[in-house]
Amino acid sequence: MLPEPLGIIAGTAIGVIFVAAGASKLSSVVQWRASARDMGVATWISGLVPWVEIVLGGVVIARIALPWSAWAVVAVLVGFTVVILRQLMRGYRPGCGCFGQRSATPLGARHVIRNAIFVVVGVLAAIG
Repeated sequence: MLPEPLGIIAGTAIGVIFVAAGASKLSSVVQWRASARDMGVATWISGLVPWVEIVLGGVVIARIALPWSAWAVVAVLVGFTVVILRQLMRGYRPGCGCFGQRSATPLGARHVIRNAIFVVVGVLAAIG
């Protein structure tokens, strides 16, 4: 078991990241939907993603339903990473859109590495 402050810091960090990502997608929803479509994500799923991120991020920040809420964040991140890897394995590198207009860079290894780091932070939040 981790020291409680480390779990709190990890939960707050990953929660803020999720809230920021969701809010960024909503602030540039047209671009987000286009990026999601380019990544092969169904329109109805892309419409839910920002809201799921905001709710999960807020719940983890508030330390509600831990560790399950943090594990849900990890599961979502793994899902995102699978989508990214699927595109990279096909040789397709659409714009990310992960953080709205600020992240239109083409998908690449850095997105996988970033998500792996986020997964570790999510796990720390879950076990802390």
